[in-house]
Amino acid sequence: LCTGRFTGLSWEHLATGVAVYIEIVLYGISAWHTARLFGKDPEVVWMHETESAEALTLLAQVAQVTAVCMYMPIRSHVLWIVPVCAGLIYPLVVFSVGSTFTHPLTRFAPLV
Repeated sequence: LCTGRFTGLSWEHLATGVAVYIEIVLYGISAWHTARLFGKDPEVVWMHETESAEALTLLAQVAQVTAVCMYMPIRSHVLWIVPVCAGLIYPLVVFSVGSTFTHPLTRFAPLV
């Protein structure tokens, strides 16, 4: 950096690319999504209940997007890519491998 070799490199684009890559990797390291991606039952593969993995992955993704948008010095004409990609990755993952949120919320259903 001190010698000036990387002066032509756009650090904003590099940071944005790394942020989008991290968003994709979050689903790759999720216990539930990884097992479903290979066509296996997650509870059999990991031998414990993994239904909370999707909620934790979403929470990590929201934290990552918030941190990038608040603390990375990226201008707004490039920064919009990070939250838009986060919003597109989740539906793609749900449509490809399914969701853990398949049970109806009977606990919060109104009493009839």
